[in-house]
Amino acid sequence: MKKIILFLCSLSIYNLVFSQAAYIQPVPTNVNSITRINVDISKPDCECPNLQDATSDDPLYLWSWLPAEPIVGNGSWDSSNEELRMTQSENNPNIWFIDVVITDFYGVNENTAYSNGLSYLVKKKNGLDGGNNDLENKSRDFDITLIPPPCEDRLCPHPQVMQQDDYFTIFYNISQEVNINFNPDSLTASNKEILMNGDISIHLRTNTSMGNTYENSPQNQMFNILESNFLPSYNVEERYFVYTFIPEEMFDLEPSENISEIEVTFIKNINPTGLMPGLWRTQMQSFQVGCN
Repeated sequence: MKKIILFLCSLSIYNLVFSQAAYIQPVPTNVNSITRINVDISKPDCECPNLQDATSDDPLYLWSWLPAEPIVGNGSWDSSNEELRMTQSENNPNIWFIDVVITDFYGVNENTAYSNGLSYLVKKKNGLDGGNNDLENKSRDFDITLIPPPCEDRLCPHPQVMQQDDYFTIFYNISQEVNINFNPDSLTASNKEILMNGDISIHLRTNTSMGNTYENSPQNQMFNILESNFLPSYNVEERYFVYTFIPEEMFDLEPSENISEIEVTFIKNINPTGLMPGLWRTQMQSFQVGCN
């Protein structure tokens, strides 16, 4: 078991170093549904100094080769295909994304998609010449493992071994929820509406190496901050919620303070005053941070 843990730690560190700028949503990923392919050009491992001035007038383009070349084609290096133009995030201008159905976009079946994974870089329309990222208008190459749903557990983390400065995705399989006030089958049986987009928030509490505890909001006040970034998105077909964040950016940590554990609870977006806890929140589940 110790060898397995050490291997997972090593693997996670590898992913931390080489995959932080690139990520997909949701995780796990149904390759027959919409997938968002992202890159954060502000991250050091993007290795993309010539992309920092990208704007909507001078946008970025996806250039991909796995699980196959896109059906529409990448275009030429000095003139990317307009159909691979990416969108700049309104919330964070450093993040660029493109939404695709992987099997349709690449013209592959599910087995090929999951077997080959996703490989891509991002570039300006004209990538220029030069052979390295200082001379070319591009990022480095990114390789992402596609993890298939469904998640058999109530909560599934990705990556399995989390670092506090990495993108962390929580996959909430609400069909496995033991709380009958959240479980969709129980709600349907009681002639109540199931919970969907905007109906729940994610509560995050962290414990640190300095013995401090931080949270994104008091649990009984989550309903007051619906305009916040604490609303997980809901996949109607697969019946799960998904939420992605970077732990150290969520909390106001001291410079030398490290997160040791994150506690996750899902909260109904209702005023809980006078209600029993089980009516408005789930049980908490904790996740270790880092390799100890």
